[in-house]
Amino acid sequence: CLQIEVSEREVMRDAENVRRLLTELQSRGVKVALRDFGAGHCSLSVLREFPFDTVKIDRAFTRDLQAGHAGLAVVGATLSLIRNLGRLSVADGVENAGQLAVLQVLGCDCGQGALFGEAVSGEAVLTGRQGFQCPAGAQTIESLAAR
Repeated sequence: CLQIEVSEREVMRDAENVRRLLTELQSRGVKVALRDFGAGHCSLSVLREFPFDTVKIDRAFTRDLQAGHAGLAVVGATLSLIRNLGRLSVADGVENAGQLAVLQVLGCDCGQGALFGEAVSGEAVLTGRQGFQCPAGAQTIESLAAR
């Protein structure tokens, strides 16, 4: 399925139009993710009032996971909130196995970052350039199109 990502800044810039657009996209089967959650200036009401399917926690929080109790408490509370709202959680910036282990214990649904693979351009994915190969078991664009 197609998923678009919207930042907190984009949401706050024109909240009513963004809400209308996101609702329209979802009615057409497009999934919507709030990215970089916690890095901007939005309030928790954004999570309640906007129809996000996924909330991606900003990489700064992932980086601070192993720095002490405060970082762990913030991420744990954020993941609990996301889960209680019925949304999918994604931790951005997962760079090592220690961070991944903590996120798993806290109940994070997904992770993204250098631990899983470096970012590549959409063109590289489509054309196979830059040595990009889909991970074993991943669905390729060709397999999805064959359905």
